[in-house]
Amino acid sequence: MTRRAIAIPQPACYTATEGRGAAPYPGNVAECTKEMRVLVIPTALLRRFYVENTLRNTDQGVEFRLKNRVAPTTLVAVGPLEIDGTVVPSERVMLQASKTRSAVAVGSRQPLQLPMGRSLTVKVAIPPLARGSHHLRLHVVTREVGPVVIEFSDTV
Repeated sequence: MTRRAIAIPQPACYTATEGRGAAPYPGNVAECTKEMRVLVIPTALLRRFYVENTLRNTDQGVEFRLKNRVAPTTLVAVGPLEIDGTVVPSERVMLQASKTRSAVAVGSRQPLQLPMGRSLTVKVAIPPLARGSHHLRLHVVTREVGPVVIEFSDTV
């Protein structure tokens, strides 16, 4: 089983990006690492967030679904999203749970709660993907464990 080391930041580590979307490791990483503890989360556990076979082209771009099957989670930053190595700006990412909002609107003051069993549709305003296999990496920051990368491959 592959394991990924992630860090648990103090709140100051992710408030620096408030309102501007998240960076892969929000805030000033050098300053934050002084306050971080390392937690190892199996990559297979992170992959459980992705709902298989949901990657598809739509009239508005591309979408896929995530479902929280792990533990109650609070997202405090979302983005960037990488598709086949190309970074998609957070401004082009919409999140649809009980209501729809932009990824840049998610922050420590306006977190997105994902209780167990909750699904989240991620809608991306980009040109349609070519038929075939694609590799995606969604960077998020959770209040519970800090920066996490949800990584998966699927076909369109």
